[in-house]
Amino acid sequence: MANAIKKSYRSFSFLLALNWDSILFFGATALAMGGCAYLITM
Repeated sequence: MANAIKKSYRSFSFLLALNWDSILFFGATALAMGGCAYLITM
């Protein structure tokens, strides 16, 4: 059981490392859209 968890965690961290730039880009885009919406609704 612990071995399977360790294996899935390793693959998850590997995917995270692969998609780090896209995740960062998505987060920045969401932040910018949220800021624009906040400014519009003010």
